[in-house]
Amino acid sequence: MPKVPGTTGYQAKAQAFAKATESVDFHSLHRAFIPFIPNEPTQLLDVGAGVGCDASVFASWGHQVVAVEPLNALSNIGKAKHSSRRIVWVKDSLPGLEKIHALDIQFGFVLASAVWHHLNADEQHEGLCAIKRLLKKRAYSLCLFVRGHADWVRIPSQLT
Repeated sequence: MPKVPGTTGYQAKAQAFAKATESVDFHSLHRAFIPFIPNEPTQLLDVGAGVGCDASVFASWGHQVVAVEPLNALSNIGKAKHSSRRIVWVKDSLPGLEKIHALDIQFGFVLASAVWHHLNADEQHEGLCAIKRLLKKRAYSLCLFVRGHADWVRIPSQLT
C-alpha cells in the first residue's frame, strides 16, 4: 500500500495515541452528531478508526461497523481492546477507500473523525465523492475536522 496521507508518526506513537484517544469520552466529544446516527441497527463506516473507540460505541448500540484504519499498529490495538463480532477491521484509507468500495456495502452512517485535515484539497474532494457513493439514501456522513496544522512535530506533546 502506498504511503497514506497524514500517517507519519502514528506508527511509532501508537501506544501514546491509544492512551490519549481512550481517555476522551465519546458522548462529550460527539454529542452534537449523535441524533444523526440511526436508532435502528445498520451498517456504519468508521473511516480512520484509529484504535476503535468510536467503532466500539457504535457496536455496543447494535450497529455492524466497518472500521477503516491504514496502520496496523493502531488497528492491532483496536482489535485487542475493542474485540467485537460487530466490528470488522479493513486496512484501507481515504481518499479512495478502494477496499471498502469492493465490499459493495451501502452504509447508514459514515464517520470520518479527525482525518480530514490530513488530506489536501484534491484528496478531500476525492474522499467526499468516495464517501457519497457508499451512503444509503437519506443517510448521513460526518467529517470532523481538527483545526490547525496536524503534523507530528507538535502532536507528541499533546499525547503525554
